[in-house]
Amino acid sequence: MIQNRFGIFTEPSDAEVATARNKPRLTTLKFSTHSCVVKDVAGPKWTRVKKLHADFQKKFPGSFLAVKYEDNAFQATVTDNDEEKKFVSATFGAEVAIANEAIDIRPDIMGAVIGKKFCNMKKIQDSAPAKCMIYADAKALYVYFTDDTPVNERLMCMAYVRTMIRRRVNWCAVNLVDDSDDASTVCDSESDTSSVSTSVSELSDMWSQYSPTPMDAYD
Repeated sequence: MIQNRFGIFTEPSDAEVATARNKPRLTTLKFSTHSCVVKDVAGPKWTRVKKLHADFQKKFPGSFLAVKYEDNAFQATVTDNDEEKKFVSATFGAEVAIANEAIDIRPDIMGAVIGKKFCNMKKIQDSAPAKCMIYADAKALYVYFTDDTPVNERLMCMAYVRTMIRRRVNWCAVNLVDDSDDASTVCDSESDTSSVSTSVSELSDMWSQYSPTPMDAYD
């Protein structure tokens, strides 16, 4: 029995039953994101989210997808379908997690690690396998990618950047004394910047093992 607009209970019509049965079941995927990286993930005027919509419709014509940022998370509402959920998680979800991945640096050597006017980080950016920008926020380093950078390239680049920064950290810890007034101005070439050759699957494992959860980056 259903109640019509006049408040009278009647039996549902065949059309109403069919509509109810055919209505897709929706689910919401949540990707925790700190507010300071929202614009980096979404892109200017939400271009990355718009591209996600276009790619999603191309792969799943006519399927439902809605994305919003609320309660410190990107929320993607899709049909409760494993393939659709996997697609969103493996593309947009992975990008969100990478954007929130923090590379923690000891505060006492942060200046020496990044170098004067960020010179050491610029050297790593220039030699990285994908176009990126390293920036500091909340006493840690993060990596920004343009919204058209594929996930596999982001993973490869993140592994390279993390390795180069760790080498720089180790060099500073060994060669610089804590009370050096010039520590923040050091821009050296001692760190080995040879390329890191690793498969994408291995990089995914590395990323999963060492990356904090998105919100852990801001604890």
